[in-house]
Amino acid sequence: MNMQETSNDTRQSGTPDLINEKSHKPGFKAHVKRRKWFYIGGCATLIVLLIVLLVVLFTVVPRIARDAVNNATVEVEGIAITSPSNDRVTVSMKSTVFAKVPVGGAKLSSQMLETFIPDGNSPVDPPPFMVLPVGELDVKDRISIDLEGLDTNILNQDLFQQFSTNVLRNEFVSLGIRSNPQPTVNIGAMKILVDFRKTVTVKGFNMMRGITITKSTLLDTPLADGTNMLSEGNIPNPSDFTMEVGDLTGNITIGLIPIGFSVIKNLTLRPGDNKVLFNVHVNPLLNILPFITNIIIQQNVNLLVDINSVVSNGQHVTWLENPMAAISPLTVVMNPDKPKLPFVPK
Repeated sequence: MNMQETSNDTRQSGTPDLINEKSHKPGFKAHVKRRKWFYIGGCATLIVLLIVLLVVLFTVVPRIARDAVNNATVEVEGIAITSPSNDRVTVSMKSTVFAKVPVGGAKLSSQMLETFIPDGNSPVDPPPFMVLPVGELDVKDRISIDLEGLDTNILNQDLFQQFSTNVLRNEFVSLGIRSNPQPTVNIGAMKILVDFRKTVTVKGFNMMRGITITKSTLLDTPLADGTNMLSEGNIPNPSDFTMEVGDLTGNITIGLIPIGFSVIKNLTLRPGDNKVLFNVHVNPLLNILPFITNIIIQQNVNLLVDINSVVSNGQHVTWLENPMAAISPLTVVMNPDKPKLPFVPK
């Protein structure tokens, strides 16, 4: 009796496991067979998504980053040209690049920024007159480029003189800038070549109009350098440029009478008003001191100044001297009328 019960128990306990094991395997295969197109579709979708991701990563993203730099606009807030010589100058420039950047974390590689005079009619790239090194920059909607005190070679004397002429003569000046060789936008390990080439507009000196003399004093005893009249004046600078000139010399004429020459020593023209001292050398051989004594107290007297010399550190700076002479004579108003304030009733 016990042996039969044990045998029955064994059959009863073992049979379900065997049945379950046999029934699960065919069930899973049947499940897969019934849903194989679902799994095939899922795999195909993943492959398509991967392809789309790769296309976006290696085609769309580079194009967006490239367009963001290529289509950017540049605004130059100020340029300083100091320590002038015929071969080298020191350049500082403050500018801002405005770009629409949908991709974050990108870098614009270090670059050599060439400056040139743009010529829209020439099929040939204009040669540069200076090259300015620019370090790596973060690519974002507003990129600041601040260059300070770059000791820079003048690559082409004629072009730099032409640029100086444009700056002194015109109210607005076009300046071309380009990167050579082409820089890259770096997104992680990805490097995307871009064409950074812009034409910017900056304000010029506009013929150095508006120079005034407000006070003149004849000296009883000339100074050691021969100065026998000192005149206080103002040179307005409407431009975006700070220009270190040096010693500026010009011949002075009142009406048709040449009275001598003046020297402004260590002149640096900064944007805005520049208070200056004219060291005037009235020619004593002309016997015109009584005329000068009378004229310096009159109002609205026009002087003509012909610039003939620009000297810095004992050297004639031709790229500045020649353009200064080209825009001469400069009109200087002695003792201008003070503008009358409008009457405002109380």
